[in-house]
Amino acid sequence: MGVRPARIAQDCSHFLACLLGALLIGLAGSLHAQPAQGSLRLGTGTEEHEYNGIWLRRLYAEAARRLGLQLQVVIAPAKRATVMTERGELDGEMIRARAYAEAHPEMLMIDVPLVTTVFAIYARDGASKANSLAELRQTSGQVVFRRGVQVCEDALRAALPAERIAEVVSAENALKMLERGHARYLCDMDSAVNAVRSRVGETLLGSRLFSVGDATQLYPFLSARHTSLAPRLTATLKSMRAEGLIERYQADALRQLNSSAP
Repeated sequence: MGVRPARIAQDCSHFLACLLGALLIGLAGSLHAQPAQGSLRLGTGTEEHEYNGIWLRRLYAEAARRLGLQLQVVIAPAKRATVMTERGELDGEMIRARAYAEAHPEMLMIDVPLVTTVFAIYARDGASKANSLAELRQTSGQVVFRRGVQVCEDALRAALPAERIAEVVSAENALKMLERGHARYLCDMDSAVNAVRSRVGETLLGSRLFSVGDATQLYPFLSARHTSLAPRLTATLKSMRAEGLIERYQADALRQLNSSAP
């Protein structure tokens, strides 16, 4: 007995629908794996008028241009930037410490160090004599760190009881907590603390006590979705470094800040 034409039409319709669905899923996955609409959307905690904010934006704008992409900068606290990247709202982050890669294996570290920084403990006043994390443990009072700053979080949780540690959203909030007596110590990058002071003035309290670990290099990070973009960005940044552009942009940023100083 032959197959009826109606059955043939039904089977063909079902096959075409499945084929179309598979193609759409594949297309969606391909689009999701690349920066949307030719853009490179990066998160950062730096403001555009700060030293690091000025030269990093210039660096990434040129890198994006060479890659045929349009740079989009999103200012977000460290922890929020991580969440946004995980959700696909960001393609990556401008700079993070190597420890970030160990805590977030879903991120791709671009092996081109862009800046070296030092993490440190700051005190509400100069009365504290702590010179190490071991000595800090013998003190009292709350210790705060900026949410998402992995080096500080790891160091503090290894040295202090959990009830003494608290997270804050920004370095400015942390310094204001010191000033108002809501916290006694802060762990953060020297550059982050100095950036806040340069923006709001030296009135904020906070005496530097000691460094946490050695000087740390900071790297670009991309979402693991961008496995094809990562080697291209790596090659581009290495080329720009060889051309002396990183040092040039840093020097230009410093001159810009000095020229605008009162």
